[in-house]
Amino acid sequence: MKPLLAAGLVLVGLTTSCRLFRHKPTQTHAVGDSVSLREIYYNGELAYNSGNWEEARRQFQVFARDGYAPANAWYRLACIAWKQGKGEEALALNQKAIKADTSNGYFHLLDAEIYKSGRAYEKAGDIYSHLADRHTRQWSYYQDAGRMYAWGGVWAKQIDLCNRWEKAFGLREDIAENRVNAWMQQGKYLNAAMEYEKLAAKYPERRQYRVKLADALSIAGQNERASRLYDSLITEDPGNTTLLATLCNYYWQRGKKMLLWKHTQRVVANAGMTLEQKQSCLSHFMDKLPDNPWYDSLEAPLLSLCKTNGTDPRSWYMLADWYYFNQKWAAAVPAFSEAVRSKPSDFQLWLKYTECLERSKNYNRLAAVADSLIEVFPVNPRSYSVAARSRELLKDWKKAKELCETGLSYAMDAEYIRNLNHILARVLDGMGETQAAITKYEQLLQTNPEDANAMNNLAYLYTEKGMKPDEALKLVKRALEIAPGTASFMDTYGWILFQQADYAGAVRELKKSVEKDGSQGEVWEHLGDAQYKAGSTAEAVQSWKKATELGWTHTTLEKKIRNGKWEK
Repeated sequence: MKPLLAAGLVLVGLTTSCRLFRHKPTQTHAVGDSVSLREIYYNGELAYNSGNWEEARRQFQVFARDGYAPANAWYRLACIAWKQGKGEEALALNQKAIKADTSNGYFHLLDAEIYKSGRAYEKAGDIYSHLADRHTRQWSYYQDAGRMYAWGGVWAKQIDLCNRWEKAFGLREDIAENRVNAWMQQGKYLNAAMEYEKLAAKYPERRQYRVKLADALSIAGQNERASRLYDSLITEDPGNTTLLATLCNYYWQRGKKMLLWKHTQRVVANAGMTLEQKQSCLSHFMDKLPDNPWYDSLEAPLLSLCKTNGTDPRSWYMLADWYYFNQKWAAAVPAFSEAVRSKPSDFQLWLKYTECLERSKNYNRLAAVADSLIEVFPVNPRSYSVAARSRELLKDWKKAKELCETGLSYAMDAEYIRNLNHILARVLDGMGETQAAITKYEQLLQTNPEDANAMNNLAYLYTEKGMKPDEALKLVKRALEIAPGTASFMDTYGWILFQQADYAGAVRELKKSVEKDGSQGEVWEHLGDAQYKAGSTAEAVQSWKKATELGWTHTTLEKKIRNGKWEK
């Protein structure tokens, strides 16, 4: 941009160097004498350049009143006012300068600067536009005007300016880009597309203009034209990573998931694409939804990511998460193992890892991983919950109890305390301390009367001990009201009905339980017992056999199957 406040303006008729003059005018000449006036002006310039505003103001006021070129003095007085933060006064003084000399561009530029500093961008733009009309080959005036109109959001004037700009200099990229921006801001997307069509025709070797044309067409709702153009671009240059990324983003925003999946496969196979780009594309398909038939095809590309980026935790996590939500627990275990190894500080990764180990019944490894979890998070009570649960599954009751008690010493949150106490109650029951377990569940219900798990487990223990049959039935019914359809609660309900000799009711509830979750052998044994008592011996034997197939076995169950009859 041009300098605005040029020191040493050329004054017509002034030929003597300012260095010959003193700082104050001589008193031996009349004010109207030209030598004295020159001295006054240059003393004002010296004062201005040294920052002595008041002295400069005094000198220029005299010159403006009596000098032969007052416009320059009014301009300097306007500059002084502006530097002192007096914008309105500066404008008024500068208007006097412009009125006295309309041809001086510096005067107009000062007006533009004052308007710009006051955020009156349209007025500043109008001044630059006026200067562009006067100096048609001066490129910077068009640039400054365009910038002001853009800042002020004056898009109609921006377009008019660009048209004049193009007339002066021909079609240029920056002119077209400015005009495109104005069309886009006005929502006239087809007009913007036409600009890119002109640029694409002028610069056919520059593929980016066809990409931008496709973008503009897609925004304008011309999706078919945009898609055809995108496809032709990628066909010309299938290895172009930037274009491939643009295409994927376009298809994602337009909801074209079939085309997105096609190009996502290209992204994953392209060695030039970044890991983040590959993960981003695949992440669009990670939700198991009805409109995502490609979800089941993710295993191969996810494995490819892990193979080529073995130390990246996100790649392993994405694969592990896919296995997790597909309930492929055993397959998820090594993926979570790698994810945890790459990012051991992620507690949630550890929890999903241990859950997969439990669900795949890998209890010994679960115990080893739980011990590692305690090493990494030694004061987190959740670590001790996981470790205690692993020992409970291994029936290492003593170690499980010790871990529960240690976890409770760290627990502050009510949820963690409740969870550890639930495990401790089950452990006490496993140790044969059934009354202590009953007491623990009763305490849990005192602190949280709506704890459905405590209700269910307490009802089951009451039944096993032959205690409080009415209370047991009331507890399990309430648990089912709080959490209807819970398989373990229906098992308890059915077993209580069995103990109360309501065998038909027991069969009904136990069938509901195995239909909801048929993975528990103990429940199948209960169902077989109820079926036998209800008179269905053949069905009972089949249920008992199913229990053993699921790993649930003991001497009495084996006798039931062998003899074909129920034994207590």
